[in-house]
Amino acid sequence: MIMEMETENAVFSLKGVTFTGETGVIGPLDMVISQQADNVLLMKNKKDRLKLVRIIKGLESPDSGKIVKRGADATGWIVPDGIVCIVDRGRFFSRTVQAELAFAADVAKTKNQEKADRLLPLILEYAGIGDKMAGPIDHLNQFEHALLALTCALCMMPEAIILLNPLEGLDAAQAARFTSLLAFGREEIGCASLQVVSQTEGAIPLKQDDTFENRARAGVI
Repeated sequence: MIMEMETENAVFSLKGVTFTGETGVIGPLDMVISQQADNVLLMKNKKDRLKLVRIIKGLESPDSGKIVKRGADATGWIVPDGIVCIVDRGRFFSRTVQAELAFAADVAKTKNQEKADRLLPLILEYAGIGDKMAGPIDHLNQFEHALLALTCALCMMPEAIILLNPLEGLDAAQAARFTSLLAFGREEIGCASLQVVSQTEGAIPLKQDDTFENRARAGVI
């Protein structure tokens, strides 16, 4: 991936980062993740992808090189002066859909109450999961887990979203709906995204000057 000039709105940047993964030494990686940016990183091994995410979030250190973030290292989901969300279908904090969304909303409101009050109803309506609100998360199917994870990430109004093989296991209709929600949420929030995908899985094509309907008609999705 080509290194871009670091800008003031950079969420984090990887500078010559290398680490030893399941497939050997990986790196050096040079990349800047900034707001409104679309980034895709191909990695062969799932364990390597998870390790890279842990490095980005400050939970693990690379063997060499450095990572620069705005503010201190991340702990969990929340960065002191911003938020980096991982869209992981199996990671939830609550038992019910409503409680999980309420947690995400509370995070957003600590950042900007007025913006959260305006954006969160739009995101929830677009996600179309209102009929699942009262039920437990473990009753959801695989696609509903993916949709809930993305909705919660967007509801936190993050500076960056990291997606791990976002289209894995989804059929064409499900992939289209997931992609549409991500594109809508990113446009409303103005956040960056990083897709960490394996070579056997497709990445989501996101362009600010293109519409979901045009991409679907063109057969891109």
